[in-house]
Amino acid sequence: MTTYQKFVSDYCKTWEKSGKELFIKTVTQYVKDEGKTPLFSKSGKLSGLSQSIYDLLLCGLRGNLKKDAVVSILHDITTLHADIPSIILDVTCILDAETCTDVQSEDRTNFCYIVRELESFISDKLLKERLEIDTLQDVGTLKNKNFYTKFIKIKTKL
Repeated sequence: MTTYQKFVSDYCKTWEKSGKELFIKTVTQYVKDEGKTPLFSKSGKLSGLSQSIYDLLLCGLRGNLKKDAVVSILHDITTLHADIPSIILDVTCILDAETCTDVQSEDRTNFCYIVRELESFISDKLLKERLEIDTLQDVGTLKNKNFYTKFIKIKTKL
């Protein structure tokens, strides 16, 4: 059983009753120690936090969870640790690469909706730093044609 299938069976099927609280409890376990990054366990191995966030976002993209529920839980967990917004965007970049091959797909539409909603609680600077320019334009974060022109000039000079 893949982690995604396990996530669906453990959390999504009981999201309203207990899945949401169970997910928050799981994430809280990963971020117990404020002094260190929640990505790694005490032994130095990956903790599983990024995989849990990936599976959560994938459930939102594929329709196992409502997109608004995914955005809401992401908003809730960003307050648990200072590194969480950065981790969310790292995972978002992976999903961006996976969904950009078919721009007309429902997964891509759902992805753009979730990213657009992330703007309300993740800093604009962090979004622009981490996400691809094409994605930022698809989402509507970059509407300024001037920015794109400057970006091309900078890339050309390099």
